[in-house]
Amino acid sequence: MSNQTQTKLPVYLKGSYSFADVTFSLMVTLSNTYAQFFLTDIAFFPTTIVASILFFGRILDAFSVPVTGGIIDRSNLKWGKFRPWLVVGSVLTLVFNVLLFINWNGATGPVVAKAVTACLVYALFCASTNLVYTAFTSLNSALTTDPRERVNLSTLRNMGGSIGKILAGYLLLPMVYFFGNSDQQTARGYFLTAVVTSVILVVGYVNLAFSVGKRDAVSPAAPGGPKPKPISGKESLRLILTNRPLLCLFGADVVRLLAYLVTLAIFPYFFTYVAKDVNAAPMLFGTTSIAMLVGALLIPLLTRFLSKRSVYMTGLVMLGLSFVVAALFKETTLIMVGALVVGFVGYSFGATVTTAMYTDVVDYGEVKYGVNARAIYFSMYQLSIKVAAICSTGIAGFGMALIGYDSKVEPTAKVIEGINFICLALPIGLAVLALLLMLLYNLSDKKMEEVRGTLAAKRGS
Repeated sequence: MSNQTQTKLPVYLKGSYSFADVTFSLMVTLSNTYAQFFLTDIAFFPTTIVASILFFGRILDAFSVPVTGGIIDRSNLKWGKFRPWLVVGSVLTLVFNVLLFINWNGATGPVVAKAVTACLVYALFCASTNLVYTAFTSLNSALTTDPRERVNLSTLRNMGGSIGKILAGYLLLPMVYFFGNSDQQTARGYFLTAVVTSVILVVGYVNLAFSVGKRDAVSPAAPGGPKPKPISGKESLRLILTNRPLLCLFGADVVRLLAYLVTLAIFPYFFTYVAKDVNAAPMLFGTTSIAMLVGALLIPLLTRFLSKRSVYMTGLVMLGLSFVVAALFKETTLIMVGALVVGFVGYSFGATVTTAMYTDVVDYGEVKYGVNARAIYFSMYQLSIKVAAICSTGIAGFGMALIGYDSKVEPTAKVIEGINFICLALPIGLAVLALLLMLLYNLSDKKMEEVRGTLAAKRGS
């Protein structure tokens, strides 16, 4: 009998799965939040150089996603399909995360050479996180065929991620001060914080690898059948480009994530120049992770009554309406922030069920095409994050330039109008677009029952 026919998972395994995402969020928040500040104010690279390092690093990062997915999908190692990459990927992430936070001293010496090196380190760091996270999310469909357990794993993943972000908000800067032995942010403080958070990451993923044990399905073939052949690059493109549910889910995830990332990037400008209430920014951002944790906790209850697709769409409606209310009450900061917090509870619905929906796409693809392309499909989940990050960088940078923003002068009426549009109108449009894409997603619960029945017969379980 296939390992994958095991359904109910041990509590320790599920706890390890959630804890792994706590460690990942804690580590990656350091680079996502403080890498730019470190490179400009601690390593002394010029601002334009830093912008180039991060922008081109993210471009290389996006290209690495299908590569890492292909590496995992072609592997058939002794210790399992995904477990080895949890260990290898987390160790590589440790190495490149630490290298990212060394003191480059970009103010002196061969600045261009240092910048190119820093860009490559950043890209390799991102590629390492792609490797470990693709293996991590792929486990959702490898460990069990039970739809409830898959939703539970998705819920635990998002809960772990939210807890990791909350911890990062309270711990990262104090760690920088503590390890730097100073009341200032120092290179030593950032370096040792990167070391500690990366070691915690390795512990989380190594623990998960041991917890998974022999449940890691090496081959989805029927007992006694031939092992699946590696999937070629051309075949991978066909499996992606002709899979309607995959493309709809990928597109919806991109625009949903983009709405969130634009909020993080532009709302500080809104609170500073439009609302003129700078204290509202930490109030909003401090409650966002808590709101997303609340949303994750609601998923097991909601999926008892609604399909995953319906839960995802409900969250999009909540997100869009929250920005409508925020736009109507933008003069009243407290109401505006309250509305957005409720909206991000809804945002968390999609963020939580999306990995369970990707497991449905994997099963559907195996029935439709006759091959299991789990890692390839889950690399698309990673790619959605990267595409959204690149787009948000462009909107935050080029969008503010387009509306004429200049930090040296008081914003004009045109600039204020532009900030209002980017902060409030754009997320509404993105939520509507994601909703339309979800309407085209055609994997209903009834359809998935048929798919799972076909797979059970194929695997002789």
